[in-house]
Formats: sequence, C-alpha cells, structure tokens
Amino acid sequence: LARLDRWAADPQVTLIGVTAWGGAGKTALVTHWAQEAGGLTRRPGVRGVFGWSFYADPSAENWAKALLEWAKQSLGIAVTGSGRMAAAVLALMQAVPLLLVLDGLEVVQEGPAGGEFGRLLDGTLREVLAGACQESRSGLVLLTSRFPFADLETFDGVGARMLEVPPFTPAEGAALLAVAGADWLAEGERRDLVASVDGHALATGVLGGLLADRPPVSELAALRTDLNVVARTDARVSKVLEFYAGWLAEPDRYLLAAVSLFARPVPAEAVLAVARHEVFGSRLAGWTPAMVQAAVHARLAGLASWHPDGMISAHPLVRDTFRRLVMDAAETAADTALAGLPTG
Repeated sequence: LARLDRWAADPQVTLIGVTAWGGAGKTALVTHWAQEAGGLTRRPGVRGVFGWSFYADPSAENWAKALLEWAKQSLGIAVTGSGRMAAAVLALMQAVPLLLVLDGLEVVQEGPAGGEFGRLLDGTLREVLAGACQESRSGLVLLTSRFPFADLETFDGVGARMLEVPPFTPAEGAALLAVAGADWLAEGERRDLVASVDGHALATGVLGGLLADRPPVSELAALRTDLNVVARTDARVSKVLEFYAGWLAEPDRYLLAAVSLFARPVPAEAVLAVARHEVFGSRLAGWTPAMVQAAVHARLAGLASWHPDGMISAHPLVRDTFRRLVMDAAETAADTALAGLPTG
C-alpha cells in the first residue's frame, strides 16, 4: 500500500501493474487502496474512477465503449476523433485526469505455453496502455494480472511501475489465522499450515474460516499430510478448498457450487433458478435471495463475493473446485446467463 501511495504521488508514473498468482489478493489490494486506504487522494486532480473486470467481460472493445459512454454521461466529456477506439480512449485520458482500473488482464494475454508469454492479445489494449506510459498525464492506470506485462517492460522504471504481490510469510499468515479465530492453535502450528500452502492468500483465508470451526485434530492432521505430498502451489490450494468443501454444511456447499457454474457475476435469483435442477436434489428448496445474501456475507465469506449491485461471484479457483459437484446443471446455467431468468 505504501508503494502504491508513493508511485501514485509521482507525476512521472502514469501506469502501475500489479501481478501475482491467482488468489494472491491482487484485486483485493487494488480495491482496498482505491476505496478504503485513500489511494485517490494520492493522485491530485483525479475527477473520476472507472473500473473494468476482464473476467466479467473480456472484450476490449466493450471496455472502451463503456468507458467513453461513461465519460460522456458522468463527466460531460464527449471525445471526437478518427473513429479508432484506442485513439479516442487516449484522447479522453489526455483531456481529463482519471483513475482507470483494468482487472484480470490475464484472460486477454498470451499464456505461459505461448511463444510471447504475457503479451496482450488485443491491439486496442496494447495501443492504449503503451500510449499511457509514453505521454505525461495527470491520470493513472492500474492493471492486475497473473502474468507479467510483456508489452510494457520497456516502460518499467520510466512511466510505469510493476508491483508483484508477495505471499504471506509464515509469521504474517499465523497472525491472520489468529485474528480469524484460530488463536486456539499454537503459533508454531499456524505457521506450519501457512508454509504448507506457500503463503497463498486465498488458501490462508480459507484455512482461517476452517480453523475457526475447530475441526478435529485427526482431520487437520490428514489435511497436513495431503498438503505435504503435493508440490505445486495451485494443487495445495485445491487440496485446501476440497477439504473445506467437505466441511461445509451441504446446502452451503451446493449454493457455492451453483455460483461456481457462472463465470460472471449473477443475481441471487439466477443462482436459485439453476439450483432447481435435479442434480441439486432440492438441497436449496425454499431458499430466498435474502438467505443467499446472508450465507455469502457470513458462512461463505472469502469464497464468494456479494457485490454492491446485488450480484454474486466466486473466485476462479473456488469455481474450479465446487462446480464439479453440479456439472450436469451447466447447460441450465448457460441458458440462464444467455436468455435471462426463465419465466416464473
């Protein structure tokens, strides 16, 4: 947070990239900095904030159109130009100081298996972000991705800065577990658990929820054994999520499975509509949107998110684990997402 403050206060810095593995807290960090930690005050003159999740909509064209329409409606600024989307966005950024947050860019980047790892696949995005680094602007662009920003490496240290979110140290993770309700467990044991998931933020948070319920010592020992036999961090995170899935009450487990069928945020009504599929076995019969909201806020906090507009989403790693329970309902989920809620 201090580093983000320092970079945002530097007029030479016009773009900040935040990278880390999935579930490490990139979005949480940027959101907290912008909304709760006073990050906006570090950039004098910013007149508006526009955020876009590329997980929710991976279209760069839709992002650019929405940004320009928002500027017109909210700020009264209409950009005219050559008709090229990238040129229009850059003209807007030149005309008014904005904080632009582009979250989840890995979905529009070349993956590790490709020949140009981290390269942006969309020309409009490449042009806009490279342009943001090259010209002096009073606004700021914030990016998050699991991958490095290959197209922007030449600007690092000049107009751009890159922040790799570190994992929790054993001491930091142990302190977090204690605050989450696991203070009944000795600090050394808490540190060992954090180290066994490589300090991964999502896994540590899930462990906190699990330990707050004081699982039997034998089950905790079985989890530790499972974690010790796998080497990759993502596999260890999956082990923790699978263990927690078995620990949840059955309705909560299937509620999270229903949410996990949707790649984009959806309303509670859509989740409950899908839950009427036979694969759910009436486990959520009688549930109301208010009951869904209460579960997401309390028992499923950290696994699912309730957004200010009433939409629900789950982290991709959570979706990968829980949707396996109800894959037979995937077609119903697709129909609901595409066509809206079925009548009644």
